[in-house]
Amino acid sequence: MIKSGAVKISLCLAAGIVAVLLVIALLPTAWDFSNQREPPNSPSIRKVNADQFLSKRGKLRRLEAQLKPRREKRVEISGTVMERTSHTPIPDATVYLASPDGSYRSTTDQSGRYVISVAPDDYRIWATASHHTQYGNSPVQFAGRNLFNEVPSKVRLELIPRIAVRSDRDRVDLRLSASATIKGTVRDVDHQPVSGAVIAIKTGGDKLLRALDGRDIARTDRRGRFAVTVPAERNLHLLVEHPEFARASYGPSRYRHLVKGELHTVELTLVDGCIITGKAIDHLGRPIERGVLQEVVQVGSSHGQIAVGAIEGGRFRYTKAHKGVVRLRALPQYAPPTEVLEFTCQDGDRYDNVVLSVATANSADVEGRLFSVDGRLVPEATVVGVSKQETGSVQQITTDAEGRWLFWDVPEGQFIVVAQDDLLGIAVEELRAPAWGVDLVLSGTGTVSGTTEHLDSDVFFFAPLNCRVTIDNKIVPLGLDALFPRQGRYIEIDSGRFRIDHVPACELTAGVSHQGRLQQIEIDVRPGQSTAVSLSLEGGDGR
Repeated sequence: MIKSGAVKISLCLAAGIVAVLLVIALLPTAWDFSNQREPPNSPSIRKVNADQFLSKRGKLRRLEAQLKPRREKRVEISGTVMERTSHTPIPDATVYLASPDGSYRSTTDQSGRYVISVAPDDYRIWATASHHTQYGNSPVQFAGRNLFNEVPSKVRLELIPRIAVRSDRDRVDLRLSASATIKGTVRDVDHQPVSGAVIAIKTGGDKLLRALDGRDIARTDRRGRFAVTVPAERNLHLLVEHPEFARASYGPSRYRHLVKGELHTVELTLVDGCIITGKAIDHLGRPIERGVLQEVVQVGSSHGQIAVGAIEGGRFRYTKAHKGVVRLRALPQYAPPTEVLEFTCQDGDRYDNVVLSVATANSADVEGRLFSVDGRLVPEATVVGVSKQETGSVQQITTDAEGRWLFWDVPEGQFIVVAQDDLLGIAVEELRAPAWGVDLVLSGTGTVSGTTEHLDSDVFFFAPLNCRVTIDNKIVPLGLDALFPRQGRYIEIDSGRFRIDHVPACELTAGVSHQGRLQQIEIDVRPGQSTAVSLSLEGGDGR
């Protein structure tokens, strides 16, 4: 028994010794951090081995510091939100700054002041408040555009002013217009509610007026009800559109002049009308992607054209609320006009699958290319053609990938072509149509920089309004805000100095707005050069 117990003890000791040896052999592998793999897509970090880990704790602390995210630099933007006309501060307004990398917001106090801490970046800035709204005109005329694709309550960043934020800035003041609310119901002629109708507002100048927060667009619910925000005390039209009815427009007589915060109720009626839908194709049968639908009308002893719709993806839609004869054609961007088709419209008539086709591939009446000042072709620039004849009209296109622009159906006689690119300037040419091979050269842009009186650190709003160019030894003013609408930019003042880049080179009239006060300045901007300007902007609290 004793021998048997001794053997067991010896075996246990031997097994224990073997186990200890195995553990010792595996320890280097267990502590070797340098051989550990990073998980897929993990951030790159510096690896340490066992000696560094055990004996150099200072390095470990530095490693932990490297793994901690760096504290992002922040700057503060502050200012006052005020009413556009009375300049009174607006409390409890919400101010937004948005960039592709993030957005921020803040609420004004009882004195209309706000402060937002943001990361340095380029932002769009706007505000909203009860009974107040920030508005902007759409850069594209309504011209019968399809409203079905408009999204209610969608913020329209393309209309919102820009601001470059690099350091702390005070007095970034925002002005809102007093607004009212129109609510109501849309019904058909049998007094049944119409759901899914789109309601928008339009200025007298045939432009859609856009609330930057999207509250100017509404869609009726199942009971035909809607509500839209509109500027108070301004003449506007309500547009109503539905796929099964003719488009309707209601003038101010329906809702009279409104006052701030007022709620006005209306009843709107849609009629069946005459609806014409179809496609527009070129001479090869291909869909015309971009263009304008025109109605041909009698103007004195000749014919004129009125833009009544848009060609979108080769499709068009036209409606008429009253009976009559309608003559339609399509004017594509890069093809001659289609044939004219005539329709006799009665209430309830539907013309579906209509085809407007280009008969031939005739050359344009006026065509050319657009170049930058250094000789490069310029794609995606806006070109406007204006006929000086009595029956002439305004046409607008975008240059193609090769900088080519062209206009068809131009009356013989004097014709003005104006091109514009935000970063490359403007170009103007007056010619006699027809004309081919017209090369336009953009003027380039310059820099406007200078000093401000009374102000050391602040922000003002800058917008080009009018360029004067010389045509046939005559100075011709170009209304940039009419031909190429824009919202302008906020410009920072740092240590009493400012700088504005990419200003179109010409004899420029610009609007400068600060603390609710608007002034116009005259600047001779030269391409590639800096023009010095001294602005008289009041400081203090004279808001």
